[in-house]
Amino acid sequence: MAGTQYKSVSTLAIAAPLLLLAAVDLCVAQQQMKTAPHSSTAQKSATATAQATSAITLAEIVSRMVETHAQEVAQRRAYNLTRNYRIYEGAAVQPKSEITASVDFLPPQQKSFSILQSTGGMAERMVRKTLEREVELAHDPSVSQITTANYDFALVGEDSLNGKRCYVLAMQPKRNTKDLIKGRLWVDADRFSIRQVQGELAAAPSWWVKNVHLLLSYRDVDGMWIQTATEATAHIRMAGDYKMISRDVTFATAETVSDLRSSAGASPTSPASTSFVGSGFSGMSRESRRRPARNAVRPANYLPLKQ
Repeated sequence: MAGTQYKSVSTLAIAAPLLLLAAVDLCVAQQQMKTAPHSSTAQKSATATAQATSAITLAEIVSRMVETHAQEVAQRRAYNLTRNYRIYEGAAVQPKSEITASVDFLPPQQKSFSILQSTGGMAERMVRKTLEREVELAHDPSVSQITTANYDFALVGEDSLNGKRCYVLAMQPKRNTKDLIKGRLWVDADRFSIRQVQGELAAAPSWWVKNVHLLLSYRDVDGMWIQTATEATAHIRMAGDYKMISRDVTFATAETVSDLRSSAGASPTSPASTSFVGSGFSGMSRESRRRPARNAVRPANYLPLKQ
């Protein structure tokens, strides 16, 4: 009898912890079953995100970006735009100078400009040099285009720019020239258009100017993907640091630039009109460049550009 009782107590002493462990395991299992759908959903979401990010390679992004840019260039029509330049000295909040320019583009590679209003001085010379180089690059865009011929690329990650998902690429120039930029670019993840470029010139544009940092912005304007804004900071020897901000403020398109002038009723020989020869300054006196042009081209289909 005593032996039997001992065995029962011993069995109970062993069974009790086992029953307790079993109960704990059961509770844990039930809790896991409750949270399993949520964990599974979260894991699937994380997996899907990772797959979406890794679904496209750097080579595919660059290839589609270059292809898209070529299509955008081919689709460009003749246009005229008005661009405002503001020049700031040092950390000044108010601009030191303001210049307004008119820029004409005629496909495929012709560009010209004229100054509609200027305060003159060094600021005007800076803007003129910038516009003259823009005209030169329009004739030979291959030296500055964002392609594999000019750059090596690396995928940095993704970012949201003005509400648009973008791939961020590091861009390393293959040559140290003043027409290439070392920095980063933002490529629209849906349309593969370049939305923004930020960085420094691979080489100083001249002995006088160094440490040039650029921020270039692109967007769709009347069905054409073009650069619409620029911010440039630089150190000018014996003058200090300067910042130049440009914004395209009005825009008009037509089959030809002549159509733009015709719709505005402007004379081809008027001082504000431009021709695709030289820099657009021929025939204009220094005084006329400083005054606002009274008969500047303003076609009926001009679009004010929202910033």
